[in-house]
Amino acid sequence: MNDALPILIGVAAAVGAYLLTVGIIASRAADAATLARERLARQEVGLGQSAVALEMEKPPNTSAFG
Repeated sequence: MNDALPILIGVAAAVGAYLLTVGIIASRAADAATLARERLARQEVGLGQSAVALEMEKPPNTSAFG
């Protein structure tokens, strides 16, 4: 059992690092979606114009479908 302890600690650390990374990525995605909704809520233009404005605010390397 003493030989397996370092391996178990390493596996636990790797799983923890993975979960932390996934959590950070999910948090950033949620923040971006929240900010986009807040921008749309503040705009007082019609739906078509606000959708175009939101699309224009995206970085140029992103597509509308993913």
